[in-house]
Formats: sequence, C-alpha cells, structure tokens
Amino acid sequence: MKFLTTTLPDDSGDLGYWLDEVVARGQAARLADELSAVRGTRVGVVEVPADLKEVVARQGFSGLADNQLSTVMADPKLLTALAEAAPASEGSFWTRRVGEESTFDGRAERLRAELFATDSVTPGQKAERSRPSFSPWVASLATAAVLLLAFYLVPGFRDAFGPAEKPAVATAGWGWQKADELERIANPAEYLTRIADFAHEWSAQDTSTPRALADRIAEFRQGCARLQLLDHKPLSEAQRTDLLARCQKWAKKFDQNLAELETTGDAAKVRAAMTETVAQLTAVLRDQAAKAREA
Repeated sequence: MKFLTTTLPDDSGDLGYWLDEVVARGQAARLADELSAVRGTRVGVVEVPADLKEVVARQGFSGLADNQLSTVMADPKLLTALAEAAPASEGSFWTRRVGEESTFDGRAERLRAELFATDSVTPGQKAERSRPSFSPWVASLATAAVLLLAFYLVPGFRDAFGPAEKPAVATAGWGWQKADELERIANPAEYLTRIADFAHEWSAQDTSTPRALADRIAEFRQGCARLQLLDHKPLSEAQRTDLLARCQKWAKKFDQNLAELETTGDAAKVRAAMTETVAQLTAVLRDQAAKAREA
C-alpha cells in the first residue's frame, strides 16, 4: 500500500491542488486516518468555519491561503468535515471536479458516494470510513509522516534541510502579480491589452467576505507595485510615462479602499468601489491599446 502522506508535494504552493485531487478521488477519509494515526487524534465531525467552507466549496482547497491549508493539515477532523460538507454544495467546484474524474476512468458513482454521502453508503460503512484504522503499519508510517507534515506545519523546518542560499520562488498569483510575463511581449498594443486582461481577473476573485476582500485588494496592490517597476520596453517614452502616472493613481485608490475596509468594515461599499476602479482602469488600458494599434 502506498500511503497518501508519502505523496505530499515538495512545493507547499501545490498542497491545495494535491488536496483537491485526494478529495475528488474519494481518499479524504484515508488521508485523515493517516494524519490521525500520526497525531493520535480521532477523526470526527466538527463545526466547519464558514469562511473555509465557502472557499473550499467554490474554489477547492487550492483556493485556501497557506496558513489555512496548514490549519487543515494539522486537524484531521477539520479535513474530514470539509471533505464531507463543502463539496456537497450543488453547482460547486466539486460538481465539476467529480465530472472531470469520471471522464478519465469511470469512477463517478464511487466518487459521488464518497463526496456526497449518498444512500448507497450504509451507516456502518460511513462510521468505518470516519474512524481511523490503527493497523500495524502505523509505527513505520509515523516517522516519515511526521517529517512530511513538519514541512508544512513547523516554521523553518523545510529550510533546515535545504541549501543555505536556496532562492525563494514566487508563485505566479493572479492579475498584475504576473507582470513578469509581459517581458515576452514586444508589440505595444498587445502589451497594453495584456495589462488590461490581467486587471480584469479581479472579477473572478473571491471577495465574498471582508477578509477575502482585504486579501484581494492587497494582492492587487502588490501586483501594481510589480507593474510599476518593469522597464516597459515595448512602449514609447510617452506611453511609459502615462502608464506609470496612472499606476500611481490606481495604487493610491487601492490603498485608500483597503484603509476604509479596515476602518469601517463596510465590505459592500469597498467592493463596489474596487470594482468600479478596476472597470475604469481596464477601459483606459484597452483604449490606450487601441490607439497604439492605430498608430
């Protein structure tokens, strides 16, 4: 038997996608058993935080922040509860995910039974799936699993086993956080269009809660800084000057919106202001791209 904990990804940025695959294959209970065996805890039903449940239902575990993923991996009860509760939302990320699994090897019915707790699963079977099985392999698994879990749960543990000068690898992110990709574009019109496309990705982000909204604004602001620090070689001096001037104004608006959210907590108002700003700046960028195309 190949233990799931031995297939944990080396890159912590891939952990969420790995959990999506584990749950979509109906292996969440098995993973929770392994984690429980190592931690000496029982897998049971717990109250799932609303913000975690909503994100996992809409975007999968890959939509969680690093600290949230660490919390899930540290608590097998929470992992089991999320795997059973969040995917049950109709029309969710998981409905599509299970459909994708079925196109590969015809396991749709088995996966739906695992994810949605259908009547085909007897109470005895469900209880058995929720209870960790402390088999003889637990002792040999413990050491390896603890080391693997420490990579995600113990700050600095991963670095202690890596090269002292190992460079940090930034994740691609979304929107202007991917500004480095612009360096491959030589045409001014295409360059400005791509900047507009990146900005438009705001509309696809989760801003459903004040915390999520704050995270998205901060991420957009970070991308704005990256955009301003590029050379923008495809653009003329006039185009470059205009873009940077606009970027500085947009950055101030992002900062103001985040400050207002922190002060008032009025997520609806700030969300509307951000959406309006993004729509305006996207329109400006596309207009500038059209002018560059005509020049």
